[in-house]
Amino acid sequence: MIADAVIGRDTLGDPKKVSALVRQTLESKEAIHKVAKELSDRTDFYFVARGSHYAVAQEGALKLKELSYIHAEGMPASELKHGTLALIEKGTPVVVIAHSGEGFNSTISNAMELQARGAEIIGILRQGASGLQAHDRIPAAGDSVAPILEVIPLQMLAYFMATERKNDRTTRGTWPSQSP
Repeated sequence: MIADAVIGRDTLGDPKKVSALVRQTLESKEAIHKVAKELSDRTDFYFVARGSHYAVAQEGALKLKELSYIHAEGMPASELKHGTLALIEKGTPVVVIAHSGEGFNSTISNAMELQARGAEIIGILRQGASGLQAHDRIPAAGDSVAPILEVIPLQMLAYFMATERKNDRTTRGTWPSQSP
């Protein structure tokens, strides 16, 4: 199984449990596809997260740029007031990765401020947050597995944005497990 090969048996524990979490995360495919359809005409995306999840935000932005040819930036949620907030206009998509635990409330507060400025928030969360327009809940997992699960919806978003924008030269608009 791919998840077993990516994770490795000796680094993060039981690969069968992690594989089950990955499969559970993939169940959000239709919801992510719907978001991509709604936002496929947008030209700028921002991805924000706090702490070690900032790397996940950067990865999400990179994948979106690589596949969809859309301007995207990953940035720390704690730095929003240093320029990024000024770039947010009505309808600007912002993907917020909010890991439960330390920093969760601060990240959600940042998301609410972005939303108040007109941003369209796409939350990637391990726990619910009231007041956000749209969010995708990933299964609860330990700190070492959470980034793997967080990046899955971001990769799906990039893939579906590419297909919606007709930038899918290799897959011809099909999900990778389907035949063309």
